Amino acid sequence: MSQSLSSLTRLKRLSIIEDDDSHVLWEALRGLNIKSLNLSGKWSLDLTMHHVESLSQSLSSLTQLETLSIQVNKDSPGLWKALSGLNSKSLNLRYALRSLRVKHVESISQSLSSLIRMETLSIEVYDDSHVLWEALRGLNIKSLKLSGW
Repeated sequence: MSQSLSSLTRLKRLSIIEDDDSHVLWEALRGLNIKSLNLSGKWSLDLTMHHVESLSQSLSSLTQLETLSIQVNKDSPGLWKALSGLNSKSLNLRYALRSLRVKHVESISQSLSSLIRMETLSIEVYDDSHVLWEALRGLNIKSLKLSGW
């Protein structure tokens, strides 16, 4: 998979729908010159336990990445750890389950505040939790879209 993806030298956008949290998938993303990445699938259910470091390394290696869109099924500290220090300008998060409750305010706050190039943040979440509002405090962004309440 890695060789196939890296051979697509003109590739600018990549969308992956994957149900397994696979280090092979995360390693295949490393070093691609893509500007936009869309990830979705059931893998986020287990992200706290499997391959967080591999995903984090892959995301940080995407030096041309401007937009990252992720559909997740569960709020997890592992996801927020993987997003820390990301160099993209736009982050779109969509929580797929209406029963989601954002809990990890410290992880969320640390991760979001580490995204120093981020200009646009879009979050679709089915929760009116004050935790998310706390995590947004002090961000240096130009555009904020919150939906799903």
